[in-house]
Amino acid sequence: MTTMPEENRYWVLYEGTPGGELDAHDWRWVSGESEPQSIHTRFEGDLPAPEWIAFGDPTSPWCLALYAHQDDDHPDHYYPMNEEMTVFGFGRAGLKKFLDSVPSSFTIGLVPGTTLRDIEAFVENAPGSGEAAKDESLESLESLESLESLESLE
Repeated sequence: MTTMPEENRYWVLYEGTPGGELDAHDWRWVSGESEPQSIHTRFEGDLPAPEWIAFGDPTSPWCLALYAHQDDDHPDHYYPMNEEMTVFGFGRAGLKKFLDSVPSSFTIGLVPGTTLRDIEAFVENAPGSGEAAKDESLESLESLESLESLESLE
């Protein structure tokens, strides 16, 4: 997200069903927890840094992860809506929106695995974070150096 009207706030929302149907065997896992929780366990509060949440179904070797690249002090909210689907929002409490700054980056993707290490690797390697950020910064620096070299030729 790169722009927003000054008077507005926003949230980043996901609604869906792990494995195509919400059931008692599905799970959700948030940063700061050592074990996944039942999909029916709500979460309300500010996720600890790095801010991420993942959803999974035990019949799948993949899970869905959502990652906010910026740590903030805003509430995040998860609940199973009508026991039919997952609803999660970064910067959300009830129907109130709290995110208020740009630029902001978020990564949403399928993780090839369902362990804490798999999810942490996804977060660490997301574009703009961890080692990926260092690689991007290096590429930006190299591009800048190339541009400066071209300008010196003029």
